[in-house]
Amino acid sequence: MKKEELSKWLLAGVLFIPAASDPQYLDPGSGSLILQLIIAGAAAVSYAFRHSIGRLFKVFRRNKDEDATDPDNEE
Repeated sequence: MKKEELSKWLLAGVLFIPAASDPQYLDPGSGSLILQLIIAGAAAVSYAFRHSIGRLFKVFRRNKDEDATDPDNEE
């Protein structure tokens, strides 16, 4: 990563850090945002897990076309 690009990302990160006078205060908007992040994270993990398992099983699955042309097929 270039030095200029890194400095831009660091500046953006510093600018978006909230300056809270009371860090223990949690307003309803923040609570719903945290809940939404948890739900979205669980959905993303679920999708990624199902997608990776599907690709894993796809490797071991046989196509019906291959079964029809297979000489060992007794049907």
